[in-house]
Amino acid sequence: MRIIILRDMRLPGTKVARTIKAAPPGVKRRRRRPGTPRKAQERLARPKNASRKASGPPRRFRAGGRITEIGFEPRLRYAGRPTRSHAMAIVTGRSGRWSPERIVATALVSAPALWLTWRATTDEVGGRVFVEAIRHTGDWAIYILLATLAVSPARRIFATGRLVAMRRTFGIAAFAYALWHAWLYVAAFGYDAGFIIREILAQLYLTVGTLALAILTVLALTSSDRAIMALGSARWNRLHSLIYAAGVLAVLHYLLRSPLNVSQPIMMAGYLAWLLGYRVLRAILNEVGRWQLLGLSAGVAALTAIAEVSWYALRTDIDPRRIVSAYITFDGPVMAGWWILGAGLLVTLAGWRRALRPHASEGTTLSA
Repeated sequence: MRIIILRDMRLPGTKVARTIKAAPPGVKRRRRRPGTPRKAQERLARPKNASRKASGPPRRFRAGGRITEIGFEPRLRYAGRPTRSHAMAIVTGRSGRWSPERIVATALVSAPALWLTWRATTDEVGGRVFVEAIRHTGDWAIYILLATLAVSPARRIFATGRLVAMRRTFGIAAFAYALWHAWLYVAAFGYDAGFIIREILAQLYLTVGTLALAILTVLALTSSDRAIMALGSARWNRLHSLIYAAGVLAVLHYLLRSPLNVSQPIMMAGYLAWLLGYRVLRAILNEVGRWQLLGLSAGVAALTAIAEVSWYALRTDIDPRRIVSAYITFDGPVMAGWWILGAGLLVTLAGWRRALRPHASEGTTLSA
């Protein structure tokens, strides 16, 4: 015989089975303990030999019970805190369950590493294994770092909080690629510490890159729930705001590393400027609508084009009129400024369409 429970007497955070088995005939039914229902539940939930004023985080319980002559008698059993192994934490949430967002993020950041490993093992790059590996690992470190900075704006523009689960995975992956990039550079020079230190002090782009790696190291070591509890949320947030400085230093390192061909570094600088500009607008206006996003995209695209033309005019022997002509006539590859404008327009359009959906709440899609 199965009886459906009509009254929900569970505590916050517990689950009560929808159906239970009634006591068989002939079994003595125990009366519920005296006291109000809330006090009875608190007494049942309290572990044995525990003080009434016990401190610490609330315990987790599994709910059950049985039908008595006077109604349903809850019976709670301590289930302990759900645990997860360190190896599986990268693809599981805080509850220990599989996180689709973290699984997708892990797959995305692992793909470049697998691709680089395949190229190195198949001799596709010939004798330039170290050169190609150093270049590509540095590029992907910056790409993933920018993706980390893009999580918060995307969460507000597209009105989905589930993207936050990807941020820690992206951040740790950016540090891993940056560390891989640095290790390959050290290995290319035979681990000669004296020579490498002299190069870091003599070359500005190496100095800037080392500072960026140092910041990413601190952030990666404190990217855990235990670090948040130890530092406190306010201090932890202040510490991790250094990721903006790491992004600026990483892009500057990228720009100084290849001064003759700056199309790709200028494009990364434009994306970083868009992300930082969005945060400035949100701090000033509190809400960033579609018109603000359009203005931000157009302004950053124009600044990117001006920066690219100015760099070639001041730092190289290339005639800047050729760069201006490439922007106007579309002769050759698409220039960095057009990439920034196109990406900004796509983000604005996608956020606008999200805002027009019936289930989207007013003021939460294109607002920050």
